[in-house]
Amino acid sequence: MKYSYILFFIFFILSSCEEKITIQTDKDFKPAFVINSFLGANSDTVKVYITKTVPAYTNVVDKIEVGSVSLLNLFSNELIDLEKVNNIWKIKINKPESGEIYKLIVKDKNLNVISEIKDTIPSEFKIKNINYVFSEKQQGVDIQLFCNIDNGITGGYFEILIFLKHSYNEESGFHQYSLFTSDNQITSEDYYPKLINFTSENPKTLLFKMNANENSFSFAYSSPIVTNTIWLKTIPHTIRIELRRVSYAYYKYKTSLYKQQLDINGDILFGLPALANVYSNVANGYGIFGCYNSTDTIIDIEEYVVDK
Repeated sequence: MKYSYILFFIFFILSSCEEKITIQTDKDFKPAFVINSFLGANSDTVKVYITKTVPAYTNVVDKIEVGSVSLLNLFSNELIDLEKVNNIWKIKINKPESGEIYKLIVKDKNLNVISEIKDTIPSEFKIKNINYVFSEKQQGVDIQLFCNIDNGITGGYFEILIFLKHSYNEESGFHQYSLFTSDNQITSEDYYPKLINFTSENPKTLLFKMNANENSFSFAYSSPIVTNTIWLKTIPHTIRIELRRVSYAYYKYKTSLYKQQLDINGDILFGLPALANVYSNVANGYGIFGCYNSTDTIIDIEEYVVDK
């Protein structure tokens, strides 16, 4: 009976102290423009996405008051005005060339400059050869790829993307696949999940800085499979590998974005770290205008059988 009185008294105190607290997240908040655009050497269209920052825990979005968006080729002095279509600013353009410098100019409704952002189309390069091997694991098969490139010039920043199409469902087309690697050039990057990051997913793309004395790298993906009690085998499929040489701004933006996403997932042993800041080259706002040069190749992957 004595303990019942004690429990009732504790419950009474706790319930009596309950008070609703309102947190004002928009105090002293000033909205800023967020600009996002990537321009490739093989692009025939430039697209620019523009939004605004909003206070945390709110669904209120201010109307975007952009008067004009233009792209200036600083080599030819050609100025192209983009058109707004369904909240995206875009226009058909002549394909940019290596070494050209572009400036993205965003103005408000009074035609005052909100932001000017410059970036350079990186130099060309070629894929010399790609080899692959099957790597058996406990419940599947990984496909490891080894790539050599002809840099033209040495060093630089690169991004790897891979797209896969199944042989039995070719009508569905290519879809992007996640990647992983044991190549130290890539695993040494801050954004790449470490072995202790048990809850982290493999990134959709791999970015890395290639040293001046390097011209090769490796990466892998998990093959689609079918299995029964007797065997496990890979499904024949086609992959399209896209390799991009990216600008420094492009590299810094994406690696810092991936690092922040990694931080948000936290770590099962050490908890949630301080979130990384996402790099921005946008003056008077946030976001990215980044350039790249790319090349791709297609490889058919045959069936591979593993006896259980």
